[in-house]
Amino acid sequence: MDQTKKPDQGEQERAAAAVQAPAVAVGELLDEAGQRAREALEEVAAKALPSPKGRLHSHEAERGVLCAILLDSEQYEEAVLQGLMAQDFHHPAHAMIFEAMVQLYQAHQPIDVVTLTQRLTDQGKLDAVGGQGVLLQLESLLATTAHAPAYVKLVQDKAILRKLVRAASDIVRWSFRPDKEAVLVIDQAEQAILSVRRETASKGIVPIHDLAVQALLHYEKLHKKEAMVAGIPSGFADLDRLTCGFQKGELTIIAARPSMGKTAFTLNIASHVAMRKQVPVAFFSLEMSAEQLMHRLMGSEARLGFGVVGPWPGAAWG
Repeated sequence: MDQTKKPDQGEQERAAAAVQAPAVAVGELLDEAGQRAREALEEVAAKALPSPKGRLHSHEAERGVLCAILLDSEQYEEAVLQGLMAQDFHHPAHAMIFEAMVQLYQAHQPIDVVTLTQRLTDQGKLDAVGGQGVLLQLESLLATTAHAPAYVKLVQDKAILRKLVRAASDIVRWSFRPDKEAVLVIDQAEQAILSVRRETASKGIVPIHDLAVQALLHYEKLHKKEAMVAGIPSGFADLDRLTCGFQKGELTIIAARPSMGKTAFTLNIASHVAMRKQVPVAFFSLEMSAEQLMHRLMGSEARLGFGVVGPWPGAAWG
């Protein structure tokens, strides 16, 4: 008779726990190592270059944007049209000041040191931003607002770089996870990087109120401009009346049977936009070489028929 004692259920559970404990401990250690790697990566990224270009923020540019708005409230409209948001600011005080400016604009109040101080005081945030002295320093920081769009662009670029660093940190942390397969980590890494691209292109989910503000600012800008065409004119008045010109983000397709003049038509538009309106244009053709396109363009500007392929007659040079 077999006298071997069978382990009871409690002993089996304790044995299973003893086996799982080392695996859990290893997983915790790897998670901790991943967190340390993430912190190290952020530190290296932040200190990669000693110059200001190596930093992941530009407090100088952020102050420049705020100063430009205090000097000229129209700079706020320009910043909003460029897509600037409070979360793009790295310094918390700068983000709070810009958010207060947004609220003042939405309340149809002027944006200056007095109204900004009162708004921040009412919200209990004046001390958090450094007091009224900081606002006075911001107002006297710049002598002109000419470079404000460049400051806005710099603030946005730094915000994108910070998002990339966070995405890279997550990728490092995922790579140290023992329960992650390499294929899954690659998929997550691609999604993390692409999400930054999507946010850059579309700013994610945008509240309809923000879109309405941008649209109204665009209409006011057109009204002040007093232009007959809202977009970029094509040079063909009848077409511009129908399309209001070429608009940002639009795809315009010109279709017709062969030999109907599509290339000549689009080349005339490109010539008008580039030469008359001074807007850069890139022209691609799959059937004509660059030299042929240049000949057509020069012939069109000289008002010579494209059939003139040899030396131009003497009258053409007059």
